[in-house]
Amino acid sequence: MKIIKNLSIILLLCPFIYGCKGSRSMSISKQSHYKYSAENFGYSNIEKLYNPDSVNVKTTFFNSESLQYLEMTLQSDLEKSILKKTKDSMLICYQLQNLKLDLKNEGISIDLHPILKELIKPVFVYTDVHGKIGAIKFDAGISQIARGLYKDILSRMQFVKPLKQSKDWKTTEENTLGTYIAEYQNVDSDSSNRLYKKNVLDYLTYKSKNENQKIKTDNNSTIETDASGTIKKINISEAQIIVRNNDTLSILGSKVSVCMSSEKQVKNVDIAHLLVLENSKNYRQKTTLSEALSHEKIKGTAYKGTLGSDNWETLIQKLSKTENLTNALKEDLILKFRALFYLQPEYCSKAVSFLDNQLATSNEFVLLSKALSITETPGATNALAILIDKRKSNEELMGALIPVLTTTKYPTSKAIEVLKKIGFSESKTLGYFTKSIAQLALGGMAKNLEHSDTFKSETLTNYLIEKMTLEKDPLQYLFVLGNTGSPLVFPYVKSLLENKHSSEEIKLEAVSALSLIDDEKVSSYLKQLMQNKNVALKNKAKEVLEFQGNN
Repeated sequence: MKIIKNLSIILLLCPFIYGCKGSRSMSISKQSHYKYSAENFGYSNIEKLYNPDSVNVKTTFFNSESLQYLEMTLQSDLEKSILKKTKDSMLICYQLQNLKLDLKNEGISIDLHPILKELIKPVFVYTDVHGKIGAIKFDAGISQIARGLYKDILSRMQFVKPLKQSKDWKTTEENTLGTYIAEYQNVDSDSSNRLYKKNVLDYLTYKSKNENQKIKTDNNSTIETDASGTIKKINISEAQIIVRNNDTLSILGSKVSVCMSSEKQVKNVDIAHLLVLENSKNYRQKTTLSEALSHEKIKGTAYKGTLGSDNWETLIQKLSKTENLTNALKEDLILKFRALFYLQPEYCSKAVSFLDNQLATSNEFVLLSKALSITETPGATNALAILIDKRKSNEELMGALIPVLTTTKYPTSKAIEVLKKIGFSESKTLGYFTKSIAQLALGGMAKNLEHSDTFKSETLTNYLIEKMTLEKDPLQYLFVLGNTGSPLVFPYVKSLLENKHSSEEIKLEAVSALSLIDDEKVSSYLKQLMQNKNVALKNKAKEVLEFQGNN
């Protein structure tokens, strides 16, 4: 799994605007042959990259236990054929030949034979007349990983000419990371050649913006063309640092060299063949350089690699051999079950049925419940909720399972109803600990629903406000309402904070309860508290404002 995850990280090394409509085609059909070579390397903190909730502030990037190193070299002949040209667009076919690709994870070479077969298939690219890449058409059978590698190559070949003759110009371009500003300079010219420098100045948008990721880049490219603008040579050196908040996620580097080896006219019969192929059903779907390889697709690809040839029956058989289960094998089984639950959601409920007669301390129960806890799908969330409902009298087990629902990305209706029953049950068979963590989990679920279903989030928050008014412990009251991160709870928290009968401990916790609320009224109130004569309250308000500023 780590190998395929890491392969997706190399795609981040890839440095547009859908296909252009044209008019009548001009009879320009030129074919250029290039020698293409690339060297890429990447250090990535896998745990932080794929789990935004992981925190280990005391560990430096290069000392992280989950640090992975990946290097990739690629050498190929690249054939670029101009099939059609109109007054405002071009259709180009790219084909890789004599391809050599070597990928090493921690120094160990990976078998890429299936990807090599995919990469030699023709790829059709629409550009405008200035060279900006628009729509891209891949064969339907090409995997997402192979597409990402090919997009890298295409983005390196991009040279966008100015709208008017100029020695210096800027363009807004896109690559697999997002939209960036590129600066071009014509640094040398003669009667037959032009030499340009290209620099990536800044990223305006980037595909991981919703994950608070940013890119720091140092890019230096030289492009040599003939007098007509046909590319003869490209040399690129690039370094990138991917960060989330103040955490370094990846440090990446690449070096690319492109050199024209020959040029000729394309035969009409070859053009006709490629145009038929481009219009075939295998090439119906379009994509762009900026269309990111989604997190879900990356996970799906990774989990297929993790599961391999295993299925429910083979995994249960391995699980039953308790005497041979080392810690390493247990961890491997957890990851395989997670992959199975993700790829085939129906096995989530099957796992719950299987666990009906298992002791909570058994390997079967511990490993399967752990796998469900880390799967992060609606099916897994529902399965956990059913498991929690069935075992709610086991306080120790609840202490392990219920907190998982606090941070789940998929707070399902089933899970909410189960936790409501537990959190506000009048049954004396359930202890206060179990009820309290169920209440806290409901607060967290209201927060996680904030972006996906505002109505559902507000409904759950109002339910908690109503129910928690009966809570005798003011700290629990603040913890639960604070977990919702909703502006709806602000008046209630504020009231408790300003109550003259509240202890200093309660007042400080009330300030902390405002941490997750992104609201101007809350920010303004916290700034007022910073003028408070009570030093502890003033410092706590400052701490919360700093927290909000960094998140």
